[in-house]
Amino acid sequence: SLIMFSVLQQFKLTSTDALTPLGATIDVATQFETSTEVKPVAAGKFVYFPFKRGTFAGMREYYVDMTTESNDAQEITAHCPEYLKGTVNKLVSSSNENILLVGTSDNKKNLYIYRWFWDNNQKLQSSWSTWSFDGDIVDMSFLGSVAFLLIRRGTQIYLEKMNLSVDNATTIMDDKIEVRLDRRVRLQNGISASDQ
Repeated sequence: SLIMFSVLQQFKLTSTDALTPLGATIDVATQFETSTEVKPVAAGKFVYFPFKRGTFAGMREYYVDMTTESNDAQEITAHCPEYLKGTVNKLVSSSNENILLVGTSDNKKNLYIYRWFWDNNQKLQSSWSTWSFDGDIVDMSFLGSVAFLLIRRGTQIYLEKMNLSVDNATTIMDDKIEVRLDRRVRLQNGISASDQ
């Protein structure tokens, strides 16, 4: 089936056999308000979409309950309703890393980060945090576990990447501790060697 979003409802397009104009049906699946500033994004068996809450934004986790064959969307910002400031205008996810990156209209230098962890059918982690950058985030995308960010600093735009699964600092650190620093460089005999 195909899930479609509108401002006030979500629809499910289904077909009994092959998808044809005669056999296709569109039914209302759920009725949740949705912000249309950004497309919903999928991560695993979930679809994440924002909604407006006054001057703040909220986020929902849309899923299909296989036991009851019903659709639902839990609010994942219920425990922090005034955390996402402004309107959500950028949204990307990585199912490899169980992470959702959220950009808003309030501060283009900040990304709101949602991390989750499921063990069987129980969600053990549902956390929000903020990453702050030294430039405006123009756009972002994921390729596997690597986040690619377009960042504007002054009149220049930079393409930067962050590998969220592997940190090569463990190979050069004596204590093998992962170090995640923005625009990190490695010094060899006082000479800078790029290690970003």
